[in-house]
Amino acid sequence: MNTAAKIALSAAAALVSAVSTATAESRYLFVWAGDEDGDHSDFVAVVDARSEAATYGEIVATLPVGMASGAHHVEHQMGQDGRLFVNGFSAGTTYIVDLADPHSPRLVSSFEARADLDHLHSMERLANGNLLATFQNAGGLPDTTGGVAELTSSGDVVRWASAADAEHPTIRPYSLAPVPDLDRLVTTSTDMRGRVRNDTVQLWRLSDLKLLATVRLPRGPRGREHLHPVEPRVLADGETVMVTTFGCGLHRTSGLATSAPEVSLAYVFQSSRADGIDGPNATFCAVPVVARDLWIQSVPARDGLVALDLSGEGRPREVGSVILGAEHFPHWMSLEPSGERIVVTGYGELARKVMMVTIDPTSGRLAIDRRFGDGGAVSFDRESWSHGVSGAAVPHGTVFSAAP
Repeated sequence: MNTAAKIALSAAAALVSAVSTATAESRYLFVWAGDEDGDHSDFVAVVDARSEAATYGEIVATLPVGMASGAHHVEHQMGQDGRLFVNGFSAGTTYIVDLADPHSPRLVSSFEARADLDHLHSMERLANGNLLATFQNAGGLPDTTGGVAELTSSGDVVRWASAADAEHPTIRPYSLAPVPDLDRLVTTSTDMRGRVRNDTVQLWRLSDLKLLATVRLPRGPRGREHLHPVEPRVLADGETVMVTTFGCGLHRTSGLATSAPEVSLAYVFQSSRADGIDGPNATFCAVPVVARDLWIQSVPARDGLVALDLSGEGRPREVGSVILGAEHFPHWMSLEPSGERIVVTGYGELARKVMMVTIDPTSGRLAIDRRFGDGGAVSFDRESWSHGVSGAAVPHGTVFSAAP
């Protein structure tokens, strides 16, 4: 075989390997759960995610972190280093867990403040393996503006910057979306403590964390679609960022390559019940995922998820939905690396469950995976765990293991 043929064969093999890895099924779910009554430690649970296994949906290991800290967010996608950052927001504590051996998870370390920033909220991996994180506050004071920081996989600070803007004193950095193709970062602002209202997103230069602009979201027809921006996501083009709000508005950004971005209201998620009839957990739209040209949104007011097609140049179009159950208020979602399954946690009747939803990335069809756990859900309403007897737990941030 000549050299050119060998190179071509090697390239083809690499392509096949890359495709198979991208579409391979994740073997585990890592669930960050809080002790329901707060009398025992929060813990990470490892769940068998192999859909063809007899043990699909079984909890195979747990790791308590030593305290009830208000189990909240984890990374949205698992890094290749086997480490996972999980956040106990109430205590302001973040834990680093080693999950290289899922059957024997290990607590590496924990931290609170980093530089002058505290109360870490959301995290995203960078191409270099480090994490970029938002912190709600600064100086240990709840009524202050935090910022963003790049951290190593050991939690050490590489660089950080304040999100403070004199014209917008209520900024509390919530979540983030790095846009490496444009050397940009988009962050949202919502106060986890509910002390202030906010309606802004911020644009940063990713390479040096220079704050470039703070932009207000436009009001929508119900007068609340602009309130409490939460989750930004980069679309398949690598340049467009959509932002959802707790007010159930979906906003499109433009002009990110400049220092004067614009934000427009692209879609409003409709309710299937009277606004507010079942309290705030029934009306807040929370964490979304992006699968190719689909935007899948948790919509508590519809007891389920909604899939929008964003491929057209016009208004996003609903192409799929799934009802999880009566009074099931979804909040957190994470997409499997293959793009074929979504894990869901939330509130109401969903508060003690982890559910699995399948997705057709082409059509947007969503369905509960009834093979998972007991009819589509793993119950965290139990007395005994592998780490001891601690009673019911409330799962929150959950993520798939990296593709094998």
